[in-house]
Amino acid sequence: MMTEVPALPDPLVVVVDAQPMADSRIVAQMFYKRHADVLRMIRDLLRLKPELERNFAFELDRVATGNGGARKSPFYHCDESGFMVLVMGFTGEAALTIKLRFIEQFRAMRDRLNTPRMRDWELRERESARRATVGAKALCVRKREKPILESERRGLLAAVQIPLPITHPQIEDVQPEQRAARESER
Repeated sequence: MMTEVPALPDPLVVVVDAQPMADSRIVAQMFYKRHADVLRMIRDLLRLKPELERNFAFELDRVATGNGGARKSPFYHCDESGFMVLVMGFTGEAALTIKLRFIEQFRAMRDRLNTPRMRDWELRERESARRATVGAKALCVRKREKPILESERRGLLAAVQIPLPITHPQIEDVQPEQRAARESER
């Protein structure tokens, strides 16, 4: 029996402030949930256990509307622990498959972030920021170093953001058009 799971967005897990994070919009898409419902679930979790706040980062995304307008759309980034608490109640074979895909990507992203080159960059970035607080002269040095470090950070993060092809003989990745056709047949 083939388990129907959505096609993988690229990537499932992104790097935010040097931490692997899942986007609530991708979580909603992958688990066939309305994003508004996922946002409500996260808010409910945070209300019940405020200490979980460290696992979720509230964000606003600018979304274009008609006639050149824009609105702000809320979403959350969640770390691996936050993701696991959020999806713990999602059941079924497809949900399990999707959870395993996310876990694999979290693990791979963590491994990629834990390289000597990335740790070296983090130490240099922290030292540069610390020196900037000392005085005006150091602030001038920081102004010179910051664009270089930011450029290097973007390069490092771009190298980390590679897709992880995950295949399983019992799983069939179904494109949205195919899923719509299957659902209309039912």
